[in-house]
Amino acid sequence: MRPLLIDTDPGIDDAMAIAFAACSPAVNLVALTTVAGNAPIATTTYNALSLATRFELDVPVARGASCAIDGVTATPPTFVHGDDGLGNTGPTPGKGALANQSAAELIVATARRYPQQLVIVALGQLSNLALALRLEPELPTLIADIVIMGGVFGFGGEAGNVTPLAEANAHGDPLAADLVFAASWPLTVVGLDVTMQTIMDDNARTAMRHASDSGAYLYEVSAFYDRFYRDRHGIDGFPVHDSSAIAYVLDPSLFKTCRGVMLAHSCGASRGQTVFVPDPSTHRYLPIASRPQHKACYDVRADDVLALFQETLKAP
Repeated sequence: MRPLLIDTDPGIDDAMAIAFAACSPAVNLVALTTVAGNAPIATTTYNALSLATRFELDVPVARGASCAIDGVTATPPTFVHGDDGLGNTGPTPGKGALANQSAAELIVATARRYPQQLVIVALGQLSNLALALRLEPELPTLIADIVIMGGVFGFGGEAGNVTPLAEANAHGDPLAADLVFAASWPLTVVGLDVTMQTIMDDNARTAMRHASDSGAYLYEVSAFYDRFYRDRHGIDGFPVHDSSAIAYVLDPSLFKTCRGVMLAHSCGASRGQTVFVPDPSTHRYLPIASRPQHKACYDVRADDVLALFQETLKAP
């Protein structure tokens, strides 16, 4: 069982991803760190503690960044996740207490505890990872793998979901995203290019409801999310964003990837735009050519991702 830390901004799809990881026998969820995004930091942290109790997770929960590292605080998308971040379902208080470390400090401490073993899945803006890099510049040498749900590179013509160019997590803290992309660690981006292909329709939601108690809770929480995508985007269901990142950790063969250099624009109309350069050796701009290459997902076996999610939720 690989040790897994989830950096998260719960968030309806975050709740689904946390349950997915908690039920999997292939990973050992060892910590949750929170960041602002789908709701303010106080709400995402409250929700993380609540979800840890609901899914019976005995793990530390650390509060993280309340804004982007450039000081920008985005308006939470209450129309997507509800005022409480969990579909206006009124999450109950968690029984655990917050860790006496910041999220960045807990990330570094956990990496030191599991050197070259820890997998980090980042489901929100990348502020905490950027701050952890500042705390410990050698952090990339301690990490086994990082999987990011965020960004969009335009594979298959996919565009942003906050602006025509930008995905929400990258738009929330593009400077942090660029710092994370510039670090030399094993990194894979599971962006809108594949998550928008993986749609949970009514049949899949019903299967989730009957999979387990956790599935029944997620069915209730996801009703608000489902209505948003149907009403705003005309989709028959909703995209499985954050759980796709967990699916990649559990079975990378479900995704097709390619390697290249990644960048994130941090200002103006292109704020949050993520760029993928597949062959940086031919680029005349040396700072790009000298950057490390990472993996980007460009295709997915969507039905198999949904099947893996449903089967995993049935586990004790």
